[in-house]
Amino acid sequence: MSRFIDIFPDKGFYRPGDTVCLRAVVTGTGELTVEFHISHLVTEVTAITASISIPRDGQAVDVEWLPPSVAPRGYGVDVELIDDAGDTVDVISTAFDVLPDWTIYPRYGFLTDFAPHR
Repeated sequence: MSRFIDIFPDKGFYRPGDTVCLRAVVTGTGELTVEFHISHLVTEVTAITASISIPRDGQAVDVEWLPPSVAPRGYGVDVELIDDAGDTVDVISTAFDVLPDWTIYPRYGFLTDFAPHR
């Protein structure tokens, strides 16, 4: 049976005008469809579909998307793995931010030693 191993963006954050690259790693073999659903808050912004044929165990699926230049803005990504019968066999999620500077909304809470003016 096919399933996701991981999903991740290629960078920690994106500046306005940057292209987002998302990678989904799939295990298993066969003819599959991978659907990337990108949302801001509760509104789906776009959906990207990729059909893949996995001849051996495991393959990465990369998609690129140019988000609107509105910043700051965070996006959620839900990715569905669909088999050749049309059934969803796995779902995985990730997120990314579009920011002018990472210090506006640091995603990692352990970065807490800011300069006095911050």
